[in-house]
Amino acid sequence: MKHIMLDLETLGTAPGCVVLSIGAVFFDPLVGLGAELYGVLSLQSCKDNGLKVDINTQQWWSKQSDEAQQVLRDAEAPEAAPLVDGLQAFTKWIKETRSADVFVWGNGSDFDQPIITAAYNAIAKTIHGEFFNA
Repeated sequence: MKHIMLDLETLGTAPGCVVLSIGAVFFDPLVGLGAELYGVLSLQSCKDNGLKVDINTQQWWSKQSDEAQQVLRDAEAPEAAPLVDGLQAFTKWIKETRSADVFVWGNGSDFDQPIITAAYNAIAKTIHGEFFNA
């Protein structure tokens, strides 16, 4: 399968915001769904890596259902993955299940892809390029 649908839950709407979770699924429009991935990222780890919380988005979350807000509680739990680990898991998942070329789909051209790119950039200095060679 050559297509990935990416779905991020975030505390902002612009690149550089905190990423609470990464959800993704491989798909083929003619065949259906394939391998899935879901992971919750540590809110504190995101902040420690320079990602920011947007107050308007935080207020939006406070008006959502208790079920929807579970991702916020999960991101504050000790078992939430550090940002670098979550992004490494996402990259490994793609490498293990992809074809030669992958097309990533998201919520418009200005949300999921630019936000996850900024998250990768936030950890790039921490890992000194080793991450991208894994």
